[in-house]
Amino acid sequence: MELIGTIDCARYEKKRKQGIIMTYTVKRIMEPDYGCEERLDDYIAMDKVILLDESSSEIKLEISDSELYEKDINEGDSVFLDHNNQIHKDV
Repeated sequence: MELIGTIDCARYEKKRKQGIIMTYTVKRIMEPDYGCEERLDDYIAMDKVILLDESSSEIKLEISDSELYEKDINEGDSVFLDHNNQIHKDV
C-alpha cells in the first residue's frame, strides 16, 4: 500500500505509537481505466482509495485491487490501518 496524499502525519503517528487504532470510512475507490491497452502478465492493478477520519480529513492511499477484493472492502465500509499500515475491514 502506498500513501499518495497528505494526512496529519504527526497526529496519526502519535496515535499509532500509543496503540490507538483510528478507524476510517471508505469514501471512494477509484479503479484504473485501461481502455483497450494491454497490460503485462505480472501487472498488479492498483486502486486509489480515499478514506475519511473522524474529523472528515481525507487520506488517499493506493491499494492493490486484489487486496480490496480479498478483504471485501467497499465504499462506505469502516476500516482501520494496523501498525504496518495495512488496511483491514472493521467488523
